[in-house]
Amino acid sequence: SSLPFCRGDLPRAKRVADLVDRVEPDEVQKLLVNGAAGLPRLWLQPHNWWSEALHGVQAGCAQADDGSSRCPTGFPAAISTAASFNATLFRAVGSVIGAEARALANEGVTNGFTFWSPNLNILRDPRWGRGQETPGEDPLLNGKYGENFVLGFEHPDGSSGDAIAASACPKHFFAYNLENCFKVKDNCRHTFDMANLSQGELEATYLPPFEQAISSGKASGLMCSYNAVNGTPSCANAWGIETLARGKWGFEGYVTSDCHAV
Repeated sequence: SSLPFCRGDLPRAKRVADLVDRVEPDEVQKLLVNGAAGLPRLWLQPHNWWSEALHGVQAGCAQADDGSSRCPTGFPAAISTAASFNATLFRAVGSVIGAEARALANEGVTNGFTFWSPNLNILRDPRWGRGQETPGEDPLLNGKYGENFVLGFEHPDGSSGDAIAASACPKHFFAYNLENCFKVKDNCRHTFDMANLSQGELEATYLPPFEQAISSGKASGLMCSYNAVNGTPSCANAWGIETLARGKWGFEGYVTSDCHAV
């Protein structure tokens, strides 16, 4: 098509602005849910925003013309890879996963190019059931892992610039590291408040991994978490999303809530 948003020779910002101008208000909601319906009149295909790739693309296999299967590589859990303290390895793992994410999407195995990985939360309690998704308890290591995983994932060929193989989305922003409230029967991860966190704790522990993934890794996505921080829900935290991520760290990508957080 000759429509400006379809032209690869135009700047990304101009293409996005053109596309947004063509979307009607009643069509917006169809594009802002997990399974976006697409807009046939603009040749926009259905898109699933939710795909996972924490230590390999979470998907089935593609079938080759000769009948053989082409399956995604399964790497060790993030906490195991991070234990190598090898930034070159982090980027290499991200590169393989990013290349396979693009290939599987091209083959129709996954229905989208946005992957909600890596998990950069700080592991503070081994009883948290998702600790293995994270690089661990150290903010510096988590930041190095996030930066290099994102760089490799989005640019498997080592290039830079606007064109990416697939979109990485660091999660869960921010101060999220609890699944169940102990001594409480119900799962409280949707409602708990990380209360009384000082500015020093935030800036020294919980925020650096995300800052590094955005400022140095140039992540194109960011997921806000279920919890509140000092009384403000993360997905409604203008200081975190607008002042820090977009204003201070230069984030220009899309923000998604965790599943049903909004």
